[in-house]
Amino acid sequence: MKKGMLPGAVITAVISLMLLIYTLLEVQSFEFLNKDRSHEKAPSAMSRANWPLKVMESLGAYEFLKASKGQYYKKEIYIAKSHHPLSSYKQAFENYMKEMSIPHRQSYKPTKAYGILSIFLEEKGFLRVIEIRRKQKPSVPRKSTQKLSVISIVIDDVGRSKRLDKEFLTYPYPLTFAVIPFELYSQSFAKKAKRYGKEVIIHAPMEGSDHVNSLYEINSQITDDQISLLISQYQQEVPNAIVLNNHRGSLATSNPVLMRRFFKYFKKTPLFFLDSRTTKDSIARSVAQSQGVPTLQRDIFLDHRDDVQSIRSQLYKLIRLGRSKRGAIGIGHFTKPQTLKVLKQFIPYFKTHNVQLIRLSELVPKKRYVSLKQ
Repeated sequence: MKKGMLPGAVITAVISLMLLIYTLLEVQSFEFLNKDRSHEKAPSAMSRANWPLKVMESLGAYEFLKASKGQYYKKEIYIAKSHHPLSSYKQAFENYMKEMSIPHRQSYKPTKAYGILSIFLEEKGFLRVIEIRRKQKPSVPRKSTQKLSVISIVIDDVGRSKRLDKEFLTYPYPLTFAVIPFELYSQSFAKKAKRYGKEVIIHAPMEGSDHVNSLYEINSQITDDQISLLISQYQQEVPNAIVLNNHRGSLATSNPVLMRRFFKYFKKTPLFFLDSRTTKDSIARSVAQSQGVPTLQRDIFLDHRDDVQSIRSQLYKLIRLGRSKRGAIGIGHFTKPQTLKVLKQFIPYFKTHNVQLIRLSELVPKKRYVSLKQ
């Protein structure tokens, strides 16, 4: 041996020994491997067996080397084509591996596209990975078993602001908008609502308990001719409406004389009347019915208290009521952003809890509705 070669040979031998020890330690880190190597004949035995790989489509076999850890392993990827779930493949492999005394480990990982079953075993000192993929079935929303709830939501006080126009008009479920006549944005909103296919009704000003009489208001101080004229003007201001409800009106709707005078002329129109019930003392509905005027009645005020929790609670009440009767009516307000916020939060809830949100006009008896449209 030449001078100087001995130290180099020693260094090479030491490095080789260290790599061998490192590799052995890495192999021993797989706890599922059997040290007696009696399973090295497994591949030929498995190929003769009638095992699940025969009913799958192979996507290829690959060899991997993780240089950082010194791991070398083979990976085979298959797509399950049968109708059997991955759990049946897992059980089949489990039974076979036990029968052949092959140490192994299994893991399952779901992804958006696939369910992936991985089987890890040792073959001739190396790690072998069999990966079985099965396409995930598209998730189908479970059909609600709850009784159908039919509700209609009227949004009052439209026309005074246009700040929330687009958000309300693009709401994905039907809403009915009660437009106050002669406000700054009344006519423009009614036109936009028609373009968006939304329903509008007349939100007629009536005398409130504060006794502050305003222009274009139904109150006890005006004449019969003025009542008749106002009803006609309301219809001109909000065309295509087939329903009228009261804006304010706690004093007017509890006044039997004024209500008889009002419905005397109202019944000459093709309109329905919705009693907003701004007071528990309202007699508007009973007077209307006594004069042959078809009527509806508000069940729940959604936003009497302007906070999210209260509005949510009221909406839940409306939905429960909608399950017990053929159409419950709730009223919210266009000027309250919290109401819109809660309605948006309930978009998925309506779908998953069997809630049908309909236009107010759909609660009008069919024959009467057809005659009004004509």
